[in-house]
Amino acid sequence: MIRIHTDFNLTPLTTFGLPAGCGRFIEFENADDLRQLHCQGELDRVLPIGGGSNLLFTRPFFNGTVIHCTADRPTFTPADTDTVLCHAPAGVTLDRLCAQTCEMGLWGLENLSGIPGEISGASVQNVGAYGTEFTDVVVEVETFDTLTGTTRTFTREECRYGYRDSAFKHSPLAGHTIVLGATICRTGIACERYPHETAHPFPAAPGGSSVARFQTSRPRQDRKRRELFQKSCYKRCRI
Repeated sequence: MIRIHTDFNLTPLTTFGLPAGCGRFIEFENADDLRQLHCQGELDRVLPIGGGSNLLFTRPFFNGTVIHCTADRPTFTPADTDTVLCHAPAGVTLDRLCAQTCEMGLWGLENLSGIPGEISGASVQNVGAYGTEFTDVVVEVETFDTLTGTTRTFTREECRYGYRDSAFKHSPLAGHTIVLGATICRTGIACERYPHETAHPFPAAPGGSSVARFQTSRPRQDRKRRELFQKSCYKRCRI
């Protein structure tokens, strides 16, 4: 469903919380919505927004169009006996997805818990923490081109991920590419428990993911990650 707002207040949608507004704010759910908006000429010079954690408006009013995906329900499809493919729409909150996969007994995302933002931003920024990056878990990213009105699916290799970088941040994709969602590969293989004070030496997840030490200067985040890891170790996947 498409929702278009005028003179919209953006303040609650950014983590900085500074006063900001925009001329128009468009909410969409899927590629069909974007095709319709493209045919109506509504996608000229739009600014996509996710969780708003890396967005700072230098002026109180942005005289343009900001667009946001409201689809936030991931789907899970078994790939084989031990592997599950998760399709996460752009509006899925990354931290919530980390918790959900761990509850299902799927490991590999737990190191990314606590990182703000949504799948759209994670796909562009290649977020990471504790030895794991988004590139370690993603299989492909689905996008929409606002110039041509067409969709394209990028493999992990085509995304050209680097340290907090991707092909979506550079020409020719930057400025007219909207992320629709990402497919993530997770495994339900249970792991042996190891002491919290040491690293967890279990095999790497598909794509090279590994779990780093939990001992950092942020005890609350450490405790949260330990809890998520314990859940992912002792629960089998339930689809």
